[in-house]
Amino acid sequence: MSRGLTPKQAVFVREYLVCLNASEAARRAGYSVKTATWIGPQLLAKTHVAAAIEEAQRARLARLDLDADGLVKLWSTVATADPREVVQYRRDSCRHCWGEGFNYQCTPAEFKRAQLVFEERRAKIIADGGADVGEFPSVAGDWYDRRRRPNPECPECFGDGVGQVRISDTRELSEAGKAIFAGVKEGRDGIEVKLHDQQAATEKLGRALGVFRGGEGADQSGAITSELAARYVELMEKSRAMQQRVLEERGLASDGDEA
Repeated sequence: MSRGLTPKQAVFVREYLVCLNASEAARRAGYSVKTATWIGPQLLAKTHVAAAIEEAQRARLARLDLDADGLVKLWSTVATADPREVVQYRRDSCRHCWGEGFNYQCTPAEFKRAQLVFEERRAKIIADGGADVGEFPSVAGDWYDRRRRPNPECPECFGDGVGQVRISDTRELSEAGKAIFAGVKEGRDGIEVKLHDQQAATEKLGRALGVFRGGEGADQSGAITSELAARYVELMEKSRAMQQRVLEERGLASDGDEA
């Protein structure tokens, strides 16, 4: 890789492979902050420097058992993945939303626990010579299901429901969900879900497909070729449609849901 390179250029190549930013790589290679902004792009334009970078990148891909098509596929998957498959914030029904006459709803397990407590108290009262307090009251209507949408007529929450954060079981994620998922961090304030940067993946995918013209720092507004842009949009739409079907099958979204 170092053939034909000066020591500074060799460091520039190494640092560029890390940050993929010509100006930053030039600064790390020892060029002054004042000159690095223009020296970096100039170095990239030099044939022997560009060849050294390409050689190093090919070697890296070979070590990772990846090729350019594999990277494009990976970036496409991350860029078009629906984050709602991994984590959602939803407004679910409150305890009164769907109760009979908007009365408080409980789950079957809660009802059973309350019934046992009542029966123990009833038995104690009778054993102590007190009057029988009667049977445990029955429950009318459905059990509480927090997954239901809020009832807009509910007099308790006024249709706002209760905010719920839902994190999917990562063992059940689709390939797109696995691609965008970057891990979790459990701390004092709870669990933080990390996702890969979709904007960065989109930019890398756009450059790989040739959608954007111009070099580093160039104004890319309006610089989209119609044929490649159409391919890009088609790819994005197909991936989004696939993600929507996965979410609907798992009950995480409906046709009318918006991101």
